[in-house]
Formats: sequence, C-alpha cells, structure tokens
Amino acid sequence: QLLMAIHNNKKYKIIYPLDAGGLVTSAPCPDVKTLFHQKKRWAVGGMKSRLDGLFVIGTAYLAMLFCLLVPFFYSSTALVLLSFKFFTDYFMLLHIYKNLNLKLKIINFIAFEFYITFYFVIVGISLLFNKKVLWKGREF
Repeated sequence: QLLMAIHNNKKYKIIYPLDAGGLVTSAPCPDVKTLFHQKKRWAVGGMKSRLDGLFVIGTAYLAMLFCLLVPFFYSSTALVLLSFKFFTDYFMLLHIYKNLNLKLKIINFIAFEFYITFYFVIVGISLLFNKKVLWKGREF
C-alpha cells in the first residue's frame, strides 16, 4: 500500500535498482500451507496493478498454463515455444544473478521452472474461488 500511495502521488518515481549491495534474503516459509498463503497474498496484491501490469501478469499466467498443457497437446511448435520460454527465463535470471554476484546453477533453475509453473497456475485457479487472504492470523 505504501508503494502504491507513492506511485499514485506522481511526485516521485519508484525505481528498483539491481545492486548486490541491496540484496535481501529472508527465511523460507516453514511449510507448504504458509507458502501458499504468501503466494496468494502476493497474487491478490498483484491484481491491483495498472492495466499494463495486469497484461504482463495475464501473459505470464497463460505461458505457465501452456507449459502444463504441452504434454497433452504435444507438437513440434509447442516444443519450440516451450524451449523459447525456458531459454528466455534462463537468460533473464542469468542477467539478474550476475548483477547480484550470484551463481545460477542449472539444477536450481530447472527446479525453479517446475515450482513457479505449478504454483502460478494453482494460485491463479484458487483466486477464481476465493480472494480472501490470511496473513499473520488475520483474514482480509
């Protein structure tokens, strides 16, 4: 809400510098249920984005859904598109990792691709039925 208020003010610009000195890490969620609630909370917040942000989110969602459907509707075109998505993701993350002085391991990237695809689709589907968010013992 704070960043949205600053953005709506139009007096200031919000920038996200990619600098190793600004890298912040946090403890992982203790269980899958907590992780799901966190991702759902972020998704609900993302739904309050501007139209261009919603377009990016929607396009990403369709790409993730497509990834899950490829095994059922296999074709050479689908395989090329899937490969393009993976290479695009890899090189985008590689750029970020280099700027943060981190090393991107291929095994971690592959695990990330599976993880993000499943969680993105599952959270998206769950939002169709319930947009309520649990956070710190409260429901919003």
